[in-house]
Amino acid sequence: PIADNTSFTVDQMVTRVLKHLNDTYLPRKNRFNKPFIFSEYAFYSADSSAKQTYGVSSRQISPWDPEDTSVASAWQQQADAIEALLWAFAQTPWVEGAYSFGTWYFDLDAKDYSVRGKTSQEVVSQMYQRINAAQ
Repeated sequence: PIADNTSFTVDQMVTRVLKHLNDTYLPRKNRFNKPFIFSEYAFYSADSSAKQTYGVSSRQISPWDPEDTSVASAWQQQADAIEALLWAFAQTPWVEGAYSFGTWYFDLDAKDYSVRGKTSQEVVSQMYQRINAAQ
């Protein structure tokens, strides 16, 4: 989780991610003297995305089970969490890459981890352009 509640700002989440990177991953980076490439980052597009309330196989966010109407869709929360994560990665010189966990081949109006066809897809595209332009 990179937020305690849904009112965390992108800047607050960046701060949380940077602390976690430095507390958890920097010692490993220093021990092995190797950069990090995160093979996946994952935030679902439902309420509480940055809190990571639901697991990857939770029925509440499953694209394959009937929709759980008690859980609100929250595309902007997913986009904000991903933006915060990518900003933190961009500020960490020993993080050399990251890949989204979910990108379906087709658009789904689901609450799962896919960024395709959602606000997050545009955020990811814009963030990679900004990060690459700054290098």
